Amino acid sequence: GAGGAVRSPMAIAVIGGLTTSTLLTLVVVPVWFTYIDNFLHWLNKLFGGKDSRPQLDVSVNGNGKDANVLKKDSVTRV
Repeated sequence: GAGGAVRSPMAIAVIGGLTTSTLLTLVVVPVWFTYIDNFLHWLNKLFGGKDSRPQLDVSVNGNGKDANVLKKDSVTRV
């Protein structure tokens, strides 16, 4: 239509910006955070600290629909 040649570059910039921001928000930032967190825990263990992440167990009720996550220290084993 009229003015389409003028609006086309702006549309490309808007769609590219939305795509880039979505990928950064949903993929890149969480992955980067996970890498940094794992690296910091590795450094902590390397220099004699204990792992600060709790060890978790999953307890499932009979029908399998309700799962409770418990700290490993609080689980009673039979």
